[in-house]
Amino acid sequence: MVSSLLTFVPVITLLCLVPGANNLLVWRTAAEQGPGPAVATALGASTGIVSWSAGTALGLGGLVASMPGGLRTVALVGSVTMVGTGVWALYPRSRRQDQPGSRGFTTGLAVCIANPRTPLLAVSLLPQYAMGGAAVTSIVLLGTVWATVALLWNVVCVLATRGRLTGGRGRAVQVAGGVLVAGLGALGVAQAL
Repeated sequence: MVSSLLTFVPVITLLCLVPGANNLLVWRTAAEQGPGPAVATALGASTGIVSWSAGTALGLGGLVASMPGGLRTVALVGSVTMVGTGVWALYPRSRRQDQPGSRGFTTGLAVCIANPRTPLLAVSLLPQYAMGGAAVTSIVLLGTVWATVALLWNVVCVLATRGRLTGGRGRAVQVAGGVLVAGLGALGVAQAL
């Protein structure tokens, strides 16, 4: 398992460094609500990664992949969700400090579950690094490592931008993130159809 981890960690780290819907949601939350809710959002997204990984380990990923149009349907639903999330980010909202972190967690979890990149990576990448005799356990462990790397990267980004995403800069991040997520979602819809 150690050799699998030694080859898996650099791969998943590079994949986590590439911004996706989860990262953009965390950054947008940092701009709108501050670092606390942004970290809660990152925790929700990492929980979504572990959920998809556990589902893959228990055969859900294989079931979806074996169904005619299964992965295509997941990609389509996730892409439509990304379009909605991106458009939602374009509408200005005031920065609220009193908003509980649990909403950030729930939003992070929901976006990660709907993010087409997460199940596709879970189904295609994790089994490649799983141990033959302990596939279920090792896939869940690899998913937990993935979630931890993603969480650490998101927290580093939140801390690096702490206090810098106010006023016009924060709104610019919201708009740029919204346009990017909606655009990637639209691209995903076009590819899935």
